[in-house]
Amino acid sequence: MTLRTPCLLFSMLCLSLQVRAQSYRDSFQLWQSQYKQEFLTDARAPLKAADTGGIRFYPYNPKLLFRKASVRLLNHQPILPIATHSGKTKRVRAFARILCTPNKGFWSFLPASWRGGSFSLTLYQILPPQSDSARDDALFLPFYDATNGITTYGGGRYIDLRSSDIHQAHVLVDFNRAYNPWCAYKDGYNCPIPPEENHLKRAIEAGEKMFAGKREE
Repeated sequence: MTLRTPCLLFSMLCLSLQVRAQSYRDSFQLWQSQYKQEFLTDARAPLKAADTGGIRFYPYNPKLLFRKASVRLLNHQPILPIATHSGKTKRVRAFARILCTPNKGFWSFLPASWRGGSFSLTLYQILPPQSDSARDDALFLPFYDATNGITTYGGGRYIDLRSSDIHQAHVLVDFNRAYNPWCAYKDGYNCPIPPEENHLKRAIEAGEKMFAGKREE
């Protein structure tokens, strides 16, 4: 019994991790369906039902789900203009700096270099044209990475978060939910360009890939 107990505990731990991974994978698949559906329900969207077949994603990548990314809030930040692909600007305020570190747990047996090194990004609030206060607690994470222009849209990708997602200076950041701006499908939208501080040298092989359909000019 003594010899079996550690093996049993290890088996239970592996089962728990597998269940958790499957739960996140199922959640990701549901998000994919909802993401495509939004193109059909938003009158401003650049795609029609027939076009959504060109939306592609990387296979679910658990190594790029950071359940406890560290958060450092940035207080009293000035309002800044952020450039968009249309040439116009939007008003933003830096909200927090987040630090993503290599996942432990199930992936801890891999060398840190295999899991990828730590990297940091800035979270922003997008402000209305005539107000210094955000309308809600929505946060915006734009980023470039080494896949842009190769397997993903050359203009960068985004992740949506909310300030209410932050708990005890940590937040879940799932790059499997990185998505393309509407400019990836059609010209004429004011899509923010990721600031230089959010340019990553590493490849984020998760989330939405380059649109496989015909892009409208």
